[in-house]
Amino acid sequence: MTRNVSPTANDNAAIGAAGRREPEFGTMPRSPVEALEPLRVSEPPEREPPPRGMHPVLRFLNGLLTLFFMVALVLLSVLYFIKVQF
Repeated sequence: MTRNVSPTANDNAAIGAAGRREPEFGTMPRSPVEALEPLRVSEPPEREPPPRGMHPVLRFLNGLLTLFFMVALVLLSVLYFIKVQF
């Protein structure tokens, strides 16, 4: 029974001269054309779809705030019109 034992006690075999770990690549390419081909990337995990719509309370408050601004805009327009005319 053989085990994969590091040649050094603290697994420093993969550390290069600059003190950084050397990148571990897979097998060497068999030809220059194969070396130029990009590696296949695994598919990204499926995400949950975003929730649809707003909560009913937020929808009500949004409508109420919009109504308030529209009424304020109309009132200010009428007041400006009255001030200019009279």
